[in-house]
Amino acid sequence: MILPHSATATATLVNGFVVGENLTDGGNCYTNTPLVRIIGDGTGAQAVAVVSNGVVTAITPISAGSGYTTAIIVIEPPFIPNPTMAIAAITFGALVTPVIQLNFGNLAPYDKYQIEFSPVAKATWSNVGNPFIPTSANSTQFINATGNEGFFRVKYVP
Repeated sequence: MILPHSATATATLVNGFVVGENLTDGGNCYTNTPLVRIIGDGTGAQAVAVVSNGVVTAITPISAGSGYTTAIIVIEPPFIPNPTMAIAAITFGALVTPVIQLNFGNLAPYDKYQIEFSPVAKATWSNVGNPFIPTSANSTQFINATGNEGFFRVKYVP
């Protein structure tokens, strides 16, 4: 399992100008081109990131700025969507146990998730069933609804 993490880079300064951006870690799990900020005591330095296959492969300078004695490069972290959940109660008749259908979206395929339950708001969460591993961004899970009045959530399990 690959955990998303931010790319990192260092700045090279010469006579107050940012003359280079050295990529030290390309990060991973980038789905969009991240914003690159150059922060320091000077002004005007700008750069953009180049992403390939989910990894930052280069930092391309746009402007060297001026007046820098220190500068750090901050690269925006990869976008990680928040999972979504929809709940539907399903009953089949008096002799069949009621079921709750939980429909999840924005999941990371092939990562592990755990459904949790709490009977009241701001209480302790407990696991419901075993962790599941979705094969796509959407997943439907069914759980026994008997005695489960309260709140559900899904949690990423590293």
